[in-house]
Amino acid sequence: MSEIFKQILENAIRDEAYFHEFYKRLALFAKDKKVSQELLKLSEQEKLHKEKLESLSFEKIGENIIPEKVDELAIEEASLAPIEDFKSVNDMLVFAIKQEILARTAYMQLAKATTDAKVGLLFTKLANEEKTHELILTGKLASAAWGEVSW
Repeated sequence: MSEIFKQILENAIRDEAYFHEFYKRLALFAKDKKVSQELLKLSEQEKLHKEKLESLSFEKIGENIIPEKVDELAIEEASLAPIEDFKSVNDMLVFAIKQEILARTAYMQLAKATTDAKVGLLFTKLANEEKTHELILTGKLASAAWGEVSW
């Protein structure tokens, strides 16, 4: 398998694990119970994304990648700061929205880089779920249902 492709998948697994914890922590600041529950749901979805990615066989995928498409993939090293470094909920939301956009883009690129229909469908599904997360978070950014950040 292409080392670039493998690195991108490993980065995605790491990022999904980070956001599983990130959204659990963000839920603590929601004044509204419904908002908190939505964030906990996002957290669980990120955990499921991680598990789906971990279940992929690197060897099988490697047999079905399109080398020229993989060469076009950019390894986006997300700067995953410790959650305690965020000074406000607003900062957390803006950061999360940007990362959801990056994840969506990466998953769409991964879908195009494989000839395996099932794997391509998985990446497309993950991209669509990341888009949904982006929309949810954008709505929350406009909301005033947040408490103060204090670590």
